[in-house]
Amino acid sequence: MTKTRQPFRGAWIDNSLTNRARKILQDLPGYSPELEISIGKLLGDYRFNRDYLTSLEPNSDRLEHLKAVASHAKKLIEALNALPPDMASKLWYQIHKETNGKGPTLRPSHELTELDLIALICRSGEIELSRKQPDKRGMKSKRLECQLLSDIAALLEELPGIKVTHAANHALEILYSCRIAIKSDNPRRTVREYRGLN
Repeated sequence: MTKTRQPFRGAWIDNSLTNRARKILQDLPGYSPELEISIGKLLGDYRFNRDYLTSLEPNSDRLEHLKAVASHAKKLIEALNALPPDMASKLWYQIHKETNGKGPTLRPSHELTELDLIALICRSGEIELSRKQPDKRGMKSKRLECQLLSDIAALLEELPGIKVTHAANHALEILYSCRIAIKSDNPRRTVREYRGLN
């Protein structure tokens, strides 16, 4: 059985700006160190969330893992059911003893065991994942970038003498200078669409 990816356990948050991004900000009217700090925090949040999304397994990988778990559970059930009655009794007794009475107990063969339940749960997971739309990690990542563009533009819109169109353009320049890829031929339109404006 292949191992699933290690779960995302957080990371150091990178709030850094490139020298080019700082230069863009410093050339704007009304620049302040606080503005740079605020944009750094937005960048840090974006990088953290992007890394989290990147760590997620595609549905196809999760589906294959569930199938493997269900298959192993089924084989183990078959092997346990093939034990002679006296050996099966000793096995369940020992499990019950070692787990202080919290483990599985001997049941009639026609009843579900814990392993049967595992197999059923895995099967349910297979059905659920199979019905889901194709993996959307990329779509979520693009939404993160649009949100970042919008949030930075919103900060720049508060500066004196900055038009909303220029704010969006400067925000896109900052993203590019920080090596954050986002496809946008019209930054202002991208911002408006993200904010739900016509």
